[in-house]
Amino acid sequence: MARKLYRWRTGTDPNYTYTWAADPPATDAVAVDVVDESLQVIKQHDLSSARYQMVPVIFDIPALSTRYHDTTVPDYTTGWDIRYAEIPANALTTGDLLVTGKGMVGKIGAIAVPASIGATQVTVVSTFGVLRQHSLGGVVDEGVFLSFGTESSTAAAINATDPSANLINPSPELPEYEVKRISAETDIGDGLGITTFTLFSALADDVAPNDDVNLVVRFIRDGIEITTGEFFTIGDEVLGSTNLPAGRIVRVGYKNTSISAARVRGRLVVLY
Repeated sequence: MARKLYRWRTGTDPNYTYTWAADPPATDAVAVDVVDESLQVIKQHDLSSARYQMVPVIFDIPALSTRYHDTTVPDYTTGWDIRYAEIPANALTTGDLLVTGKGMVGKIGAIAVPASIGATQVTVVSTFGVLRQHSLGGVVDEGVFLSFGTESSTAAAINATDPSANLINPSPELPEYEVKRISAETDIGDGLGITTFTLFSALADDVAPNDDVNLVVRFIRDGIEITTGEFFTIGDEVLGSTNLPAGRIVRVGYKNTSISAARVRGRLVVLY
């Protein structure tokens, strides 16, 4: 059952209490919007209890092919804080490409105002406080990517096509648009906020009100060429981390340019 966002006051406290629930949690609770629970991504940064895990990312790539691999975050309350990733290339071939590495964070809001093909701005509504820069307690920043619609792609579905046209954002993934600028968030009441995003590239399709808006964080901006013997580390010297809520996906893609099969033996280091 879809849950709603309710608000109410306790006694003489002038502040509202907010919670998600299937039914009103208090006699005077009011549903502030019929927004599905998935509208709000957990806003957190280093919220784990500082227990480390090393998670293997191992997959095979046939000769002269590109393959993708998904790692799904377990059902932990605070998800994973991804500290860094390592990929040793001692057994890989010079000229191969690490084509992508991204966190599919998921739905963070919905389209508030329709926008047509060719537009470079989209206006998004979400729970107030979500659609602002990370430094201000939100989940977005310049340089992250947004997609629009229901994102349900899997590595298996991508691999079935052996993609070549767009290795960084392969079909059937939704098209991803890099965020160039973020407006100040506007409080529209009822616990909701609206933000306008300016994109680096124009929309390839129309977007309509209530379309999902999904967040994608690319750990690898463009394909990285492999040199045999190198050791790739992404994020090791960063003080912070990237949080992925439970059920979200870390996706890695690799292009094998050799006439022999290859195996990627990577690993994620996470806090949970």
